[in-house]
Amino acid sequence: MADGTITARYSEGIQPRFAEQTKPVEQIAPIEAAPVESRAAEPMTPTPVADTTTVVSSGQVSQIVLRDSTTVDVSSPTKMDDTLGNVIDFLDGLLGLFGGDEEKKDEKKTEGNPVGKLPGTGTATVINKPEEKEEPKKVEEQKKEEPKKTEEPKKEAPKQKMGKPQKFLSVADPHITTADGGKYDNKKQGDFILAKSDSGDLVVQSRQEPIKGSSGIWQTKAAVKTDGNTVQFDAASKTVTINGKNYPFEAGKDIQLPGGGHVKMSKDKFDSGVPYDRLEVFTKDGDKINMLNIQRNGSQYLDISGTVSADRDSGSVKGTVGAMDADTDSSNDMVMRDGKVTKDLDSMLEDWRVRSGESILK
Repeated sequence: MADGTITARYSEGIQPRFAEQTKPVEQIAPIEAAPVESRAAEPMTPTPVADTTTVVSSGQVSQIVLRDSTTVDVSSPTKMDDTLGNVIDFLDGLLGLFGGDEEKKDEKKTEGNPVGKLPGTGTATVINKPEEKEEPKKVEEQKKEEPKKTEEPKKEAPKQKMGKPQKFLSVADPHITTADGGKYDNKKQGDFILAKSDSGDLVVQSRQEPIKGSSGIWQTKAAVKTDGNTVQFDAASKTVTINGKNYPFEAGKDIQLPGGGHVKMSKDKFDSGVPYDRLEVFTKDGDKINMLNIQRNGSQYLDISGTVSADRDSGSVKGTVGAMDADTDSSNDMVMRDGKVTKDLDSMLEDWRVRSGESILK
């Protein structure tokens, strides 16, 4: 810095307020100390300008250091006493680029000038400007949820099969024998579900009522539903009804069922010599239901037996004749509709009574 001169460098085409003076900037002579004697009594106090450290007013200014450590090179000679105010404006504008509000920054920016438009006839070269530290990114209040992985459906373990054919009996007035050898009687009157598969593709129902010439309750009618077909056998009339169509009982007759399975009629007799009519229903799944029409004291009743396929799932067929499963334990044969084992015979039988809308008997 020299005597009373501030040096600044400006770009062409930008006119400062002091450019209205008639003398070109290049021709201004250094200011002598004498003209500023009136100010000698007052030592020049550094003028606080925004974020600058100081402005030195004596001699020639070659650099200005801002408070953010930015150093500005001001190299063109200019007249100190005439331009002090302009220097302040100059610095104010310059500081607006680095610390001013956004509106001022936008007004001072100009394409091709990294410093921007300044209030003067040139540019100030920024020698060093501290790197602006990026503010740490704010943590998002809500993290984006990662896409949930589609869970593959759990594969069910293969169900155990019956393993062997399951045979049951419901005979005479009626005495029941389960597949595992359990024995009990059903002396109740009404329609009951002897056996039903969980899928409903196999249903066996019977009607129990008194008959003439005998005391007690007997099975007088039975029906089998298999894969949408319904086969009924009426003991008193000896009539076979298949899907609503009546057929007189005729030994040797074999009727194919729609979708698979068939119905076979035959005659035979017990070892005692008592004759009976046999109606056999074969399902496409390998089940077989027998209905024997037997005469007793001038009346007819049915003995019902069945063999459930070994290929069915264990425990998937149940009713008044018990649960058919892979074990040989008769203590768990009496089950309710929901599969719960019970020792209460009366409750079990009532639970398997045909409800409204369930009957396949006509």
